[in-house]
Amino acid sequence: MLAGRSFVLAGGGAFAIEVATYLLDIRRAAEANVVDPIVSDVVDSGTPRKADLERVVGAAIDVHHGFDTVENMEDKLAIICVGNAKVRRKLFDDIAATPLRLGQVIHPSAYIASTAELGDGVIICPLAFVGPFARIEDNVAVNVQAAIGHDSVLQHSCVISPNAAVNGFARCGVASFVGAGAVLYPGVSLGDYSKLSAGSVLSRSVGDGHLMHGNPATGRQMVAPPSTTEA
Repeated sequence: MLAGRSFVLAGGGAFAIEVATYLLDIRRAAEANVVDPIVSDVVDSGTPRKADLERVVGAAIDVHHGFDTVENMEDKLAIICVGNAKVRRKLFDDIAATPLRLGQVIHPSAYIASTAELGDGVIICPLAFVGPFARIEDNVAVNVQAAIGHDSVLQHSCVISPNAAVNGFARCGVASFVGAGAVLYPGVSLGDYSKLSAGSVLSRSVGDGHLMHGNPATGRQMVAPPSTTEA
């Protein structure tokens, strides 16, 4: 998928540096003879790590504060390099209003079952596991050494942190966040825009907008998801 395409990274911080490194790993693994720069643009409203990104990719990168100044969008792929699930969801909508298409970043060291489904814009980091019949929807980020069990569902724009485990038939809702080392029991659901904090164990299903912590995880609804606040 890299031939003839360069990437526009939405977000220019540490996660963008990791993603740029993964893109190089993918190119090397495929032994792709590609002359185009692997990353051509970064869109970041703050202060991106431009020098570090250029050191990683070995080429100059154009920095933008919005998507409207990115040139030749029809020939490029976008990837959202932000770890905040709610921001990922917003950036997805921003990109959908442009000619950019979302690419996928799947590290060569990850295991992806042949029956798993992966949406557009997904990031699967090194040593991650995605089991049979798992469904990973658009714009999901699965971080290093995370395990996504069989028949589980990761819904739009959710974020799974390093070493987390989403067990079989479990579900993570839209723009939900699972912290580092956290565990979802088989069959349980974490609601839309909900968060399971690092090291916590979710043993029962919870609804939208919840913050859950501990083992077993307890908590309550902290925010109303955008779908209800906008109604």
